[in-house]
Amino acid sequence: MINIFSLLKDLITIPSPSENEEEICEFVFDFLENEGLAPEKIPVDKNGFNILVHIGQPKLYLAAHLDTVPTPLAFKETPDEIIGRGACDTKGSLAAMVVAALEAKKQGINNFGLLLTVGEETHFRGAKKIVEIIKNLPFVIVGEPTNLEVVNSHFGILGLKLISRGKSAHSSQPWLGENAIDKLLTAISRVKKVTLESASTVNLGKINGGTASNIIPDLAEAKFSFRIAPGDTKNYIATTVLKNGNLVQIETSENLKSVYTPIPKELDFIKAKETVRYCTELSFFEKGVVLGPGDIQFAHSDHEKITKNELVEAKKIYLKILRNFA
Repeated sequence: MINIFSLLKDLITIPSPSENEEEICEFVFDFLENEGLAPEKIPVDKNGFNILVHIGQPKLYLAAHLDTVPTPLAFKETPDEIIGRGACDTKGSLAAMVVAALEAKKQGINNFGLLLTVGEETHFRGAKKIVEIIKNLPFVIVGEPTNLEVVNSHFGILGLKLISRGKSAHSSQPWLGENAIDKLLTAISRVKKVTLESASTVNLGKINGGTASNIIPDLAEAKFSFRIAPGDTKNYIATTVLKNGNLVQIETSENLKSVYTPIPKELDFIKAKETVRYCTELSFFEKGVVLGPGDIQFAHSDHEKITKNELVEAKKIYLKILRNFA
């Protein structure tokens, strides 16, 4: 029987920041192949690939991402906890899902799969590739740190970049130029006055512009992040364009839908959690829930960890879900 703690140690020991996942992809692929799960490589790019496993005709996928945020955090183990980068986000879910899948296969449970992706922590390049090649995905359990509570509703993200162009000139003769920063400030003011629906929020996160105080700036940029609440159907791209006319150029950097999925009877033995404000790959998979071991407050932090008890419990929950769906 696979030791779930040893597996998680191996996963954490292999650094896998987004855009540099090839080593962990090969490790996980070889591990699954050696265990008889017949994994399939789904090419994404030179930096990594997705991994797909089918047991029968899947009615359900267990999904986890292989990448982490870039800041390293070495593996450590205590009698009660496992510490390290990815411990809860989301290599803990990955280890529990893999062990659950192996035990399910030994018990003769069929019609499920594993869906392991790259690039979740940056631009979701793995999830984007999956939905290109697999149409009409069945129900998906997305592994993220939820304290083993079911999350069936979360916010989406809309990233907008405002680009202002002007004309450079010497600051002693400003009438010969066109100040891109002045134009951008006007556009920023208009965006911040956009009426938000439901519980959605907007944040001005970054501004760039100008080269020196004695030069009229000919270029300036601002980046906004909208967090779109479930049920908010307002078109914030169109609203932003309408308010700014030809004042600035507007580009979309991210546009991930908020999600809501009714919790099916197969999951009614698990405590449900309120809507969360973060966003996951479920925005691409659409039909499913988020469920995994660990606490989101430790994800991406310099003390990322997971308890061993919760890791074992996660494996049991995933196994029961597979049995219920099968």
